[in-house]
Amino acid sequence: MAETEQNEQKPKVSESKSETATRRAASDKSERVADNTSAIEQWIYIGPTIKQLGLETNSVFTESIPKHIAKKMDEQPELRSMFIAVNDLAQKNGELAAVGSELHTAYEALEAKKGVI
Repeated sequence: MAETEQNEQKPKVSESKSETATRRAASDKSERVADNTSAIEQWIYIGPTIKQLGLETNSVFTESIPKHIAKKMDEQPELRSMFIAVNDLAQKNGELAAVGSELHTAYEALEAKKGVI
């Protein structure tokens, strides 16, 4: 798999049959990303702890993300970028530490919003 494709992968979300049908109607890219997630079994959350969602920094998820978190991912795009493949942790931690990077900016945005998420 090309490195760019692997970096674009996002975790699966637990979903009902109707939600599955809705997801399948999404864009080609979204479908490709969803189909490719089966190759990755573990995701790690590298964002700030958000008590309201029961999310702690470095929480690991296997196969899927709980629905209540997935719903917030749709509302807060920064949240989605904080879920990464465990295999990418070292690289993403470097990006997270780099002030001004996309990951760092997303982290800071979540940190500022975490009391109202």
